[in-house]
Amino acid sequence: YVNEHGPQVRIVPEKRGLDLIGWAVPFVAALASLLALTLVLFAWRRRGGPGAIPATAPHTAGLAAERAYRERLERELKEIE
Repeated sequence: YVNEHGPQVRIVPEKRGLDLIGWAVPFVAALASLLALTLVLFAWRRRGGPGAIPATAPHTAGLAAERAYRERLERELKEIE
């Protein structure tokens, strides 16, 4: 079948000549992806995560709202008792 239609009909490339590229590319792509993922994860960890609030962002309004919520919760819990 290969003699009649040529080597391109093979499902798996041979392990010689330019066909070695067919074997090498998936491994190189996997290693590059792993390296990129590792670099992204280290960058996120250094920054505090993908959704981290920047240190310069004003978040005092959020703290005030949380404090008000906790005070209301404490009052309502005392009323229940």
